[in-house]
Amino acid sequence: MRNSASAAILLAVLVPLANGCTRSFPTSYVAGQGVSAVTPPRAQSIAIARFEDKRSLAQRRDKNAQGFIATQSPWMFGLTHRGRKFVPVNVLIQDVFVTEFTTAGLNASPVDVESSDPSALQDAAKAAQKDFVLGGQIVAFEFVNDAGMWTVTSRRSVTLAITLLPATGDAALTNTMVTNSDAENEGMGVLHTTNIDKLMNGNFKNVVNQVIGAVATKLAMLPMDIDVRLTVVGRTYRVRPDNETIRPPA
Repeated sequence: MRNSASAAILLAVLVPLANGCTRSFPTSYVAGQGVSAVTPPRAQSIAIARFEDKRSLAQRRDKNAQGFIATQSPWMFGLTHRGRKFVPVNVLIQDVFVTEFTTAGLNASPVDVESSDPSALQDAAKAAQKDFVLGGQIVAFEFVNDAGMWTVTSRRSVTLAITLLPATGDAALTNTMVTNSDAENEGMGVLHTTNIDKLMNGNFKNVVNQVIGAVATKLAMLPMDIDVRLTVVGRTYRVRPDNETIRPPA
């Protein structure tokens, strides 16, 4: 009987270790800060696709794999966003981009496609009746704690490869890397919530603002945004590169 009880206790300990332990922390991202200086053309609309998750964490054989942002054996950590535990990182990124692009002045909305393929992205933009589409790949989105003798080195990294296309025409940005990372020595008792806050409102926010700035710059430089005024015999006309006709201004 004693042996049976001991075996049961051992099994109860080993099963969670074999299956792994997980925890999902509330998202700490604070939207609407840091994009006020960006002024993209407000008349443009953009579809935001879900990015392909290429991280090694996302390739694990686990139903929550795409939601993992850190590991500390046997623990796996993820984020809770809008009430969803272990929200897939690409869903979180899509939602934040929609919010931040809208705050920055663009008509942004999500599209139900997960791709970095130009053809698939353009088809999604056309179906959603948007002028542009943003998609790409998630290369890194995680934090790691390296334990030393007296301190822990926390490393945080977010890297996206972005592709921006008009609904019709050539790509404005293709597989363009946008990244931010840091590392610092922390006390041995550093909290996971501290790393999450710094990852979300430091590294990720920096990447979000870089992406918005790059997209705003490209949209402003595209031919459809160029407005040339030509004066002929005392009368002013507008010339738009996307339309060869010359017409008087409205």
